[in-house]
Amino acid sequence: MQILHDPENPKAVKLHSRLAGHLPARRESENLMIILGGDGFMLRCLRESYQPDRVFLGLNCGSIGFLLNDVPPNLDALIAQLRGGRYRIQKFPRMEMEAVDLSGNEHHATAVNDIYLERMTGQTCHLRLEIDQITVVNRLVCDGVILSTALGSTAYNFSASGFVCHPSLKVMCVSPICAHSPRLSPVILPLGSRLLLEVISPEKRKAQAVADGVAVPHVASMTVTPCREEVQMAFLEGHDYTAAMLHKVLTV
Repeated sequence: MQILHDPENPKAVKLHSRLAGHLPARRESENLMIILGGDGFMLRCLRESYQPDRVFLGLNCGSIGFLLNDVPPNLDALIAQLRGGRYRIQKFPRMEMEAVDLSGNEHHATAVNDIYLERMTGQTCHLRLEIDQITVVNRLVCDGVILSTALGSTAYNFSASGFVCHPSLKVMCVSPICAHSPRLSPVILPLGSRLLLEVISPEKRKAQAVADGVAVPHVASMTVTPCREEVQMAFLEGHDYTAAMLHKVLTV
């Protein structure tokens, strides 16, 4: 196994120093990566260290930590769980983004949480939205549109009044950001849906695409589809998705 920790997070640094000497060193045949930090650091590790056969087990050293496990008070018990492989592996879908900028350059990215198109200036975005080759609206005046997985529905999507979905669901959530005209409502689609967003007057109304926190500026169009390869995440014994969703998100 391999331990990655956020060097700018004091809790993660402290936990790393306490765990490092008690867990076996990584062998080539092992693919478990233990992530110490917050949700943002987990997304960074998923982006930078992803491989289809790799398993990511996060230990929360941040504020919410919806993507991670809470750190048990008994570290000896935690070490025994990790050494004994007493955790459950769950596969989660990813989304794939293809964006074209004003110069005609193509940009590719994947996301576990969300992909969104948003304004870059004080002017609103004017967007054309197409779902599965069906035009939904020819001109949506808004601050942007968020596309999220069920796992990522509790993040930016929820803050923009989108629906919170149980992490086990295979869906794609679509939520306009401050829609002005028309007042388009959030919608939940099958995971296999294909969405196209085109920026109207992109030179004047500049927009950027963001995939799990990584931005592509000056975007003219963006297509989002499901990714063929999923990500594997591990949760310790006793972890409950429903409880985490209710306690860490809906009742905070």
